[in-house]
Amino acid sequence: MIEREGVEMVREMMARMGAEQASYYKERLKGNGDVESVMELLNDLGSFAVLERDNGQIIIKEYNCLIYEIAMEFGEDMCEFDRNFIGGLLNSNVELKSCMARGDRFCSFALNREIVRD
Repeated sequence: MIEREGVEMVREMMARMGAEQASYYKERLKGNGDVESVMELLNDLGSFAVLERDNGQIIIKEYNCLIYEIAMEFGEDMCEFDRNFIGGLLNSNVELKSCMARGDRFCSFALNREIVRD
């Protein structure tokens, strides 16, 4: 797929799919769409997600990648799906910090601090 379409096209496709899924699930979030509601949704979907704070930064760690087989075959470019899914749910920029496709034990995403409601 990457050889045929090119890396950037595949990244854009995964980002678009993540954003589309975020739009679909956003209406189904419990609570008021805060990070805790997103964590509950991620766990309902099977991602085994935990929320952590690291040096003032909010991190979502996912111990079960929902697109694991695709990510292992095509690499971390597939993580654009999760990055845009989480970012779309929270109306925030999200940065990929670690990735199972790179050999990490979990995928983690750093959140823009403004979206977190304590």
